[in-house]
Amino acid sequence: MLQWEGFESGLIKYAYFAAEECIVRGINGHGEVEKLDQLGITPDDNTPPWIGTETIHSSHRSRLLCKGYGDSVCDGLKKVLRFKKTDDFLKSLIGKTKNELKYADVVGLDKYYHTLSAEPLEENYYNQFGWSDDPAAEYVWPSNIYRKIIAKSQNAPLKGASHKRIWK
Repeated sequence: MLQWEGFESGLIKYAYFAAEECIVRGINGHGEVEKLDQLGITPDDNTPPWIGTETIHSSHRSRLLCKGYGDSVCDGLKKVLRFKKTDDFLKSLIGKTKNELKYADVVGLDKYYHTLSAEPLEENYYNQFGWSDDPAAEYVWPSNIYRKIIAKSQNAPLKGASHKRIWK
């Protein structure tokens, strides 16, 4: 978790917020809060600079929209074809597990589903949030952006960059 390096107490704060949100949503998060308390570590406001970066948050919303679409399609296929394990079915059909699906894979599976059934798919769970992000977008990871920020601030090329630094 390179993106949290140097900001570990901020990560603990994030974990507290996640556990509290689980409790609000009726998911058991009490145990996680207790575990954090037992560690004797308290969260603080030491957050990394990428928190609030729209590019990162948009890419993660995009992947959730894609995941929700994939969930709907896989659930529809499971009802029609009556397979037991989604990952086993997907591996035999397209060589990927559900977590490995890209947007294009889900679109293809959706087309396949509609050759088998005229029933509409269940609603994408994540549509309820009204996000307008592109579900085909790939992840943007904080560690990649963080590396770019550091390299730019040091006027240094990124590792593996095709250009050379010119010294004056």
